[in-house]
Amino acid sequence: MLRYRSASTVSEGRPDRPVCRVNAPETQAIGVDGSVTGCPLLLAPEAGGTKAGVVLQEWVAHPDWPGVRRDRYSSYGRCRDCEFVDECLVCPVASANIPGNTDPRRVPDSGCAFNRIVAACRRRFPPVASTEDLLKGNDPLPNAMTDLAKAMGLG
Repeated sequence: MLRYRSASTVSEGRPDRPVCRVNAPETQAIGVDGSVTGCPLLLAPEAGGTKAGVVLQEWVAHPDWPGVRRDRYSSYGRCRDCEFVDECLVCPVASANIPGNTDPRRVPDSGCAFNRIVAACRRRFPPVASTEDLLKGNDPLPNAMTDLAKAMGLG
């Protein structure tokens, strides 16, 4: 039988999680001029980047740049106090798009509210199988789909 996870399932906190995945191996971007950076949004505009990326580059160099997610905030509160801080997907460039914003720690309220709703719903679904689970045949989704097909009289 397909079952949702209980809403009380919470992942282990990672207080040192970076603001974004810049410089992770899977996020490297190459500009049309051959330049390489940790995110496509950090490419210079003449190399295929965006104006928001230029703002972000300035903010990253700023002494108030929050190196980790918990140092950010929105009108909903401080990220460090949010139960969804480890699941938050608000890109730092979004802060550059808040009209008149000069604080790189500020998270747009719309992004914060959206992520709170999505994270709460996401916790109710079965966890995504790890590579190890897939190799060992322990992926919960195929079993759940088989159970669902039987319940519908299809299997």
